[in-house]
Amino acid sequence: MIRRDNVDQLAPSETLDPPGPGIGSIAWSADSTRLAIASDNGTIAIWDMTTLEELRASDPEGGIPAAMVWSPDKRSLAAVSGDEVLVYDPGRLTVSFRLQGPTDNGIRIAWSPDNRYIAAGWFNSPAVVWSPLSRNPLYTVGEGNDAPDTGVSVDFSPDSRILAVGSVDGIVTLVDATTGELLRLLDGHSAEVRDLSFSPSGASLASAALDGEIIIWDPATGDIRVSLDDGDAEVYDVVWTPDEQLLATGDSDGIVRIWSTGDGSLLREIVADPTGGSINDLAWGPDGMELAIATGANVTIWRVDNGSAPAEPEEETEPEPTPEG
Repeated sequence: MIRRDNVDQLAPSETLDPPGPGIGSIAWSADSTRLAIASDNGTIAIWDMTTLEELRASDPEGGIPAAMVWSPDKRSLAAVSGDEVLVYDPGRLTVSFRLQGPTDNGIRIAWSPDNRYIAAGWFNSPAVVWSPLSRNPLYTVGEGNDAPDTGVSVDFSPDSRILAVGSVDGIVTLVDATTGELLRLLDGHSAEVRDLSFSPSGASLASAALDGEIIIWDPATGDIRVSLDDGDAEVYDVVWTPDEQLLATGDSDGIVRIWSTGDGSLLREIVADPTGGSINDLAWGPDGMELAIATGANVTIWRVDNGSAPAEPEEETEPEPTPEG
């Protein structure tokens, strides 16, 4: 487990090449055995993280998958690309179905832990929530209430009751995930909220914005617990470790910073892209043993025990291909 007392030992262990030119996003399966990597030409590859081998790659879909998320049961992989959400069968990496969004470019996507909802955020349009079962839109965040009319970033609480949405104007909106009813507005940023991440327990919510600030909120009260300053860079990504002790952020200068969530202290800086290119995506392994960093060129896996391969899981099952719909 990567912890505060060993984060200084974190070192690059493996480099994974993208299936096509550039990298749009990455997504780790909940059991840490699979990593999906999306290229700028719309190709998605799935890697076996126990053998560090590419299992399969999809045909290019054309659009850039700006963000991806696995379904909680690992039987589907969703990507927001252009004005739609593509839901893949990971067994064959073919598109099972598509969800049409607004005429806009998608930025973020989230799948509720109870498997009932998919939410996507867009550059200049409200966030949309669908049912993956019926494949119909359920509601648009901001309709009929005082929530901002743009929804860029999205994340569900671990109990699937709350959907957090970050807007272009710096407001974080909390709504009832089932009904879309407005619960609370969190006002602390002065620029677009590019990423949101609930802590694994749901007791905290982290927001990262283009003003260079990261805020850890108490979602129950709306109070700010900790405010972190990334400097002049725009912050694109924010992710929690499974034990909630660390927070990793990725910015427009190609730097990953690791923070203590308790006192807000900066514990580590990683210059992931020496050329100054931005961090395209960031993900802790769900088992807390790895940190995946995506730049424009490749994905680097960082571990505390450099050079050791991930432990073989007790049971490894490949999802059966699902019928295309």
